[in-house]
Amino acid sequence: MARLDIKGKGPIIGIMLVTQMLPSIMLALPFFLLFSALGLLNSFPALILANTTTAMPFAILVLRPFFMSIPKGLEEAAAIDGSNRFFTFVRIILPLAKPGLLTVGLFAFLFAWGDLLFALILTTDESIRPLTLYLFTFIGQYGTDWNSLMAVSFVAVIPIILIFIFFQKHIVEGIASGSMK
Repeated sequence: MARLDIKGKGPIIGIMLVTQMLPSIMLALPFFLLFSALGLLNSFPALILANTTTAMPFAILVLRPFFMSIPKGLEEAAAIDGSNRFFTFVRIILPLAKPGLLTVGLFAFLFAWGDLLFALILTTDESIRPLTLYLFTFIGQYGTDWNSLMAVSFVAVIPIILIFIFFQKHIVEGIASGSMK
């Protein structure tokens, strides 16, 4: 979307913007019917595909400015040195876009980690359900087991905190470099 001349690039980007505005609940029934017909209910691929369809437009819309900010002269210089498009992309462009890729990857992970809807609708097997879905087992009709809820919430938030502590520098760099050209 940033480097290649694709026919209809503008409408495709517009569609991605519109899909970002759609609530996930609108996709729940179509995903359930599709994955049921494919036999993917109660499986990790169903959760991965459902979360990917909501994270992909976000990733493309955020990463596009990163790739557009990389000078095209680098690709031309690599072509002069005999590199093909694939190796130019892998060896030159991707390392330069690493902060953006890491930032988008972390946000996509965060979206998937906190997802309740797709996990609730696409899984019934307890071994497939993510940890964050178990938080709602402590909330009952007549009361809430606050001690257990807070303990599991603490355990569920530890991976997020650790990821953001270890990658804090890259996240800030990715957000800052994507804001200017």
